[in-house]
This record gives sequence, C-alpha cells and structure tokens, in this order.
Amino acid sequence: EKALRERRARTEQKKFSNLATMLNLSTTLAGQRDLRSLIKEFFVQVREAFVPDHMAMFLPGTNGKDLELRVSWGRLFKESKETRNWFKALSRDLLEQGGPRLLDPGTIEQAEPPGNSIPRELEAVSAMVAPVASGRSKIGVVVVLREKEKPTYSLQNLHLLTVFVAYATSAFENLRGYRRLRDMNIEIITSHVSAVEAKDFYTKGHSERVA
Repeated sequence: EKALRERRARTEQKKFSNLATMLNLSTTLAGQRDLRSLIKEFFVQVREAFVPDHMAMFLPGTNGKDLELRVSWGRLFKESKETRNWFKALSRDLLEQGGPRLLDPGTIEQAEPPGNSIPRELEAVSAMVAPVASGRSKIGVVVVLREKEKPTYSLQNLHLLTVFVAYATSAFENLRGYRRLRDMNIEIITSHVSAVEAKDFYTKGHSERVA
C-alpha cells in the first residue's frame, strides 16, 4: 500500500510537471512573431523535455511541395547524407498518411520507406517522428533521436511530443494569420498614401521617403 501511494504521488507530480511544461510551451510559442524565432524556441523546448542527441525539422522547400531539411541539431543529421535522406522519405510518407511514429531498435526496420534501406547508424537508435499538421495544413515533420547509450523513448514520450507538436502547429498557423494581416494592413496603408499623393505632384514620393 505504501509503494502504491508513493507511485500515485509520483504520477500526480509528473502530471503537474507536464502541465507546467505545456503552459510554458504555449506561452513561449505564442509570443514569437517570425518563423526563425518560432522554430528555434520550439527546438529549445523539445530539447529540455526529451533530452535527445539529435533533432531535425523537415519543411516544404522553395517549390512548396517536396520536403527539405531546414533545421537540424546534432552530429548525425549534419554528417550523414543517408540519415537525412532516410528520414526525409519517412517524413514525406508520414505527412501524407498522418500520425506520429515511435521507432526503436526492434521496430525501426519495419518503418523503412519504399526504396530507402535503413542506414547502418540508425539500426540501434530510438526515434520519434511527428508530423506538424492540422487538417489540410501540412507544415512539416519533427524528428527526435536518441543513440543506444540512452534509454529508448516510450509511448508516453510520443504522446507528450504529439501535444508539443499540436501547440507548435497552432503557433505556425497563428504566425501565418499574423503575416497575412500585416501584409494586408501594409497594402491598405500604401494604397491610401498613393491616393493622397496622386493629387499633388510636388509631394509625390514624400511618404515613401519618410518611411
């Protein structure tokens, strides 16, 4: 009975700890006003919560379609082209199918993307891969890796990462809305300036020079 009480107490403490982490994540991400800062802050929060050895984020490329490795942390993604390509192919599949994946040394081979054999350096890693997506909005994919010296990730870790990604998805969508609103405001102001200056040849271009 004592052991069970202590276990319940630890479980409750962990719930409160996770809740505090979520509140901090939500507040921090909501305060970012550019894409670079948002991704950087998201990576900081993920590092603190999951203690990975390597992280990566695949986002749509310049053509807006195929994924590209836009942000990475850790040696593996920087040094291994095979690792980058393997996770890129897996991320593409997951972004289309939806749903996160938990990969450990016993199951990682089952997740092998078509036409992409698993690199040797990934055979003993533990990984979590989660799409950053909501409905039709497909923003990208997050990859979190641990090497074999550390404990493997659990389903509980994957569930927590899924919540992290949900907050990140909301922050990305809010940032897009903020950008659209900002651009629309600038267009309205510019059109008013043009209308005012069109009446007077001598003040034409004055507002742009002042800006």
